[in-house]
Amino acid sequence: MNVKKTDRINAKNRKPQTDRTSQNAPSKKPRLKADRGTLKKVLRYVGKYPVSLICTLLFSLVSVVFTLYIPILVGDAIDCIVGAGAVDFTALKGICIKIGASLVAASVAQWLTGVLNNRITFRVVQQVREDAFSKISRLPLKYIDTHAH
Repeated sequence: MNVKKTDRINAKNRKPQTDRTSQNAPSKKPRLKADRGTLKKVLRYVGKYPVSLICTLLFSLVSVVFTLYIPILVGDAIDCIVGAGAVDFTALKGICIKIGASLVAASVAQWLTGVLNNRITFRVVQQVREDAFSKISRLPLKYIDTHAH
């Protein structure tokens, strides 16, 4: 048997093969009910701020509309440029002003959406913490001492 020295080294350094299918297999427990219950709880907390939610949706809509309107305006601006020396500068000036106004409106709407979302998130997390602390403070000390987690 003629075995090369490198083959012997490689054979020594090999790690045992493990069955990877059992390690990477997803759990077969249905989590749909647990996820649905969690979603309902979160929506209950978020639902306490309907005005902020409606404003967030409206500002998001405004941001999307103006963002999509800008390429249309750019196309109109390109149409104003017919050729070398044949540019309609008065129409081009109006279109550039519309592009700038649309950009500002989309940016402000996007910023307001972020501010409102942060405000809703802060309030929801604050309420969840208060509810959790309230529940823990109502538990008897004996229960807390006997349960590690």
